[in-house]
Amino acid sequence: MDIKKTLKYLLSLALAGVLIYFSFKEIDWKEFIRDASDCNWGYIGLASFAAFMAIIFRSERWRLLVKRFDTTIDPLTTFNGVNIGYLANFAFPRIGEFIRCGVVSKRSALRHPQDKENSVTYDKVLGTVVLTRTWDILVVFILIVLLMILRGDRFGVFFKEHLFANMGMNWIWILAALAVVIALIWWMVKRSSGGNGIMAKAAGFFKGIGDGVRSVMQTDKKALFLVYTVLLWTMYWLMCMAIIWAMPQLQGMNGADALFLCLAGSVAWMIPVPGGLGAYHGVVALAVTSVYALSWNDGMLFATFNHGADVIVMIIFGLASYICELVRK
Repeated sequence: MDIKKTLKYLLSLALAGVLIYFSFKEIDWKEFIRDASDCNWGYIGLASFAAFMAIIFRSERWRLLVKRFDTTIDPLTTFNGVNIGYLANFAFPRIGEFIRCGVVSKRSALRHPQDKENSVTYDKVLGTVVLTRTWDILVVFILIVLLMILRGDRFGVFFKEHLFANMGMNWIWILAALAVVIALIWWMVKRSSGGNGIMAKAAGFFKGIGDGVRSVMQTDKKALFLVYTVLLWTMYWLMCMAIIWAMPQLQGMNGADALFLCLAGSVAWMIPVPGGLGAYHGVVALAVTSVYALSWNDGMLFATFNHGADVIVMIIFGLASYICELVRK
């Protein structure tokens, strides 16, 4: 298994390296540095502040769901879990989702060493993460559809030709495979109620995930969950808006343009490379150049600032949260 994980990591890192190379190979570095020095760094600082607030809203939204299983979970625990998860994603993409579940379930077990009924298990925490991630994907989809309806003449071509071209059949296969997996899990849970066998334990694990997924429907704070979701995505939008304000080349762009670039970047973050390296830069730079007819240098500068403002926050608070969890009692 260690060899398998190492190979996956090396392949992921190699993919990031290839994407970085092709994204930056046409850059005129003298012009790039000159344009960067002309930017308003105060607005770039605002983008980093928005990235930090996004973490706050994400962790608090997540805590609403986890608290259904353990009411003693405090804001620092979910905040640390999110930060450590983001930091872990730089080592291996998507592993952070599992790491942050471990942070919260471990802290819950430490708080209730003799009371398992009031602690939240790993599988239930994982279910809450699955739910929040699914919810965010749905938000991205809804916003893209809304943007294409309202401003399809301006942004529709990019999504159709560059992001969703030839994806129809792929999505059919993905949905079919997902349906098969769900059916198998349902059959396993129904067939393996009780007992201590491997299948029964696996069924219990998946049932715990299901309990976590259902947690948003059973919480009495659904409105607050929606409020946190709106605030979270407002922060992502503000990050893009702040970089637009920071770059003289992008003056004249408005909130709709910031939303478009935010959504293009959100799709890019789904590509499984460490920390979005290369993938984010290439997709967002393509969005800038194809829609606004700006140079590749301008597109890469926007992508680099926006990604960098986010990554700096992730690394600083990821390390701080990791140290915090090490020393907490």
